Amino acid sequence: MADGLNIPGVSDKYKTNDLVESLMEVERIPLKREESNLETYKKQQDAWRGVNQKMSSLRDSVKSLYSFENPFSNRLSSSSEEYAVTADAGREAEFGSFKIEVLQPAASDRFLSEEIDSDMQVAPGKYTYSVGEKKIDFNWKGGKLNDFVTALNRRGNDTIKASLIGVSANKKSLLIESLRTGAENRLVFEKQALDFAKKTGMISSAKSETTTLKYSSLSAKTPETKDEIHQENIPAISKNNVKARGNDITIEPRGGFELDFPSLIKKAALEK
Repeated sequence: MADGLNIPGVSDKYKTNDLVESLMEVERIPLKREESNLETYKKQQDAWRGVNQKMSSLRDSVKSLYSFENPFSNRLSSSSEEYAVTADAGREAEFGSFKIEVLQPAASDRFLSEEIDSDMQVAPGKYTYSVGEKKIDFNWKGGKLNDFVTALNRRGNDTIKASLIGVSANKKSLLIESLRTGAENRLVFEKQALDFAKKTGMISSAKSETTTLKYSSLSAKTPETKDEIHQENIPAISKNNVKARGNDITIEPRGGFELDFPSLIKKAALEK
């Protein structure tokens, strides 16, 4: 009696599976050879792609040597005081050196009050401080000077700063200063801040230095003229062609006049 049934693919009594696998391996040889060639071609393609990228980069770099981006056309600049003045030279800049003279260094506005009581009460109101285009505006309910300074600094940020300077045991001075420099950043007091600045002596109204000179035909003199401005057939300059009406003075053609300035004005001008 037979040992049992042998079904190829199910049982492997006669090692038919190994035989089939060997035959298949032989058939797969051309396929493996092509797969190896394909992998080689991929590596070659990657290598050529890298060469192409390097060549493109080299071409662009060479172009820049002859274009407006040529780095050899750049100009360099230096300053002996880098912390104060720096310069950027354009491609069209000419060789040369420049000397800068600082006539007046940029500074910030500072206002110091007179001596005031340490326990002074700041009146309530709307306080407004302007520095250039920046404006500090807040409503103060009234209170101690120390609290007012704290409130102003809290709102001032990088624009203004307030400080109390001790003068004596019971006296202090209030300093309010702009934190921005330049003529365009003037510190201006407005509304209640203006009244408070006047009250503490930070600022005061400027006295008028205007002197009114009244014209009259008796006090006016015909101006002295140089010979070279006289022309033939042209009338001489005369005060008779000058007419006054109220605060308006009309000077007709070939008219002119001179007035003596008061001695005080002459003295002030000489002192300056």
